[in-house]
Amino acid sequence: MSYYGEEMKWKRIAAGILILLAVAVIAAKVLQPSSVSVKWDADYVRRGDMAVLWVNVRNTTDSTMDLVVVRVTPVSPFLTVYSASDANTSEFYIPKLAPGAEAVAKFGVHVSEDAYQGDHAVRITVAMPGKTYVYEAKIRVV
Repeated sequence: MSYYGEEMKWKRIAAGILILLAVAVIAAKVLQPSSVSVKWDADYVRRGDMAVLWVNVRNTTDSTMDLVVVRVTPVSPFLTVYSASDANTSEFYIPKLAPGAEAVAKFGVHVSEDAYQGDHAVRITVAMPGKTYVYEAKIRVV
């Protein structure tokens, strides 16, 4: 084999290795565990009662996150949302979140007396440096 053939062989091997590394990095970012999870305290709530919604936020980055804001907005007009940290707002502020650390935002969701039976939803927005996550969580009213 000529020198030129050997050089091309090594270039192809190096290019293949670089492609594999790039795919591994992209896969690691895409397959990273979710940094936000949402959970209700019950499977259903009665009209006139309050349900509790927990939003768990985990910092999956290598740096400290400054000011993470969790906001819960009713989609259903029969729901009213209150932050457990401040009943005058539907926002929860996490001032700092270290790498790998978690914080839980707690919200009370009041169901109107005249709400219909069935599923009612809230929209959860988690704004953190560089990313914003939006979820919808439903609670069944009986």
